[in-house]
Amino acid sequence: MTALRGDSHDISRVVDALDETAADATIVKHAGETDRVVITNDAKDFTRFTDHPGVLVVPQTGVTAGEISAAVSRIDRLVPDTAGLTLYVTEWL
Repeated sequence: MTALRGDSHDISRVVDALDETAADATIVKHAGETDRVVITNDAKDFTRFTDHPGVLVVPQTGVTAGEISAAVSRIDRLVPDTAGLTLYVTEWL
């Protein structure tokens, strides 16, 4: 999270914006309402949604925070509209 903020990404954590037990659908809805993508390591649950502002899937291990931030910056720069897209951050390293 610090790396993303350091690269000037506007970050909002679920635990800060919603109840920490918020349902996945609530998280996706909130992301859409606040013009944000969802960054998660929970591919199974979040890839099932078809109407979303974008989902970036990050592996749980093996990738540094700096690598994730750099990949998110590439996606932000090269993908003009993430709506409905599920992108795997490791493919953007």
